[in-house]
Amino acid sequence: KVLDIQSKQTSSKKLRLVTDDLKKKVESGLPLSTAMDSYPGIFSTLYISMVKSGEGSGNMGNSLLKMASFLERDAELRRKIRSAMNYPIIVLTACVAIVLALFIFVLPQFVGFLTQLNVPLPAPTKITIAMSNFLVHRWYILIGVIVAAFLAARTFLRSPRGILWKDTTALKMPVIGPLVLKTSMARFTDTLSTLFGAGVPLIQCLEMVGGTMGNTVVAATIGRVIESIKAGAALSAAMTETQFFTPMVIQMTAVGEESGSLEAMLGKVAAFYQVEVDSATENLTNAINPILMLVVGGMIGWVLISLYLPVFQMAGGIS
Repeated sequence: KVLDIQSKQTSSKKLRLVTDDLKKKVESGLPLSTAMDSYPGIFSTLYISMVKSGEGSGNMGNSLLKMASFLERDAELRRKIRSAMNYPIIVLTACVAIVLALFIFVLPQFVGFLTQLNVPLPAPTKITIAMSNFLVHRWYILIGVIVAAFLAARTFLRSPRGILWKDTTALKMPVIGPLVLKTSMARFTDTLSTLFGAGVPLIQCLEMVGGTMGNTVVAATIGRVIESIKAGAALSAAMTETQFFTPMVIQMTAVGEESGSLEAMLGKVAAFYQVEVDSATENLTNAINPILMLVVGGMIGWVLISLYLPVFQMAGGIS
């Protein structure tokens, strides 16, 4: 009945077709989690495990509510990270467009005027004019270099070595690194709390958490934690051995293990780090703003100074 209502009220044609198929499979006797296995592109392993846990415990409603809350928190976290990363890209793109417009459309208008001054052009002016001439008459070379660099970078970053380099660099960068670490701690504790609270075994929880982190370094670290637990170590002790998890995550995990309230402790840590991500995102924006202003001011200032230097020289000669 629930699937029938869901099919009728959804506005997505694709989701409606999927829900109708799930309904048919459930009517034929399959568990909902097994029916969802047919659509890995829609239902993640995490989602299916939560449904399977609800089926096993007889409390499907609670499992789905936990999953819904988790997905909302995860979507909000992703939105904040995306917003923090998109801002400098948009500003830098606008700056490059402005500078290119200056070199291509404005500078050529000044070239004739500067040559009529009959004064030796200073080095900055010669460099600026040469760059303008290159962009006007040899623009295809620049585009070719950019396209080639983009394709090479994309190929490298999609390779295993490139992915590892990107993930390692992200964790070590001065401003972005702490944000990535706090995001990883928030996602790790939130996902583990959600799965463990739904009754999923700890090893299985960690295996699924590692696959949702989006960072190969973090995933490999969780893999080492799993191996230590299989060897008999407690979760908090295994996390300590990696020297990656923050002291708060380790200490709260140890408290949760001792008190039997691991889900609650991890949930508290997740809430704390989500607030920390908000603060780190704001700090990132505040740190990038002055840097962008300096870059933009430097580029535009170079163009203006190089244009007016010959005029100043001529005025100095007249005086």
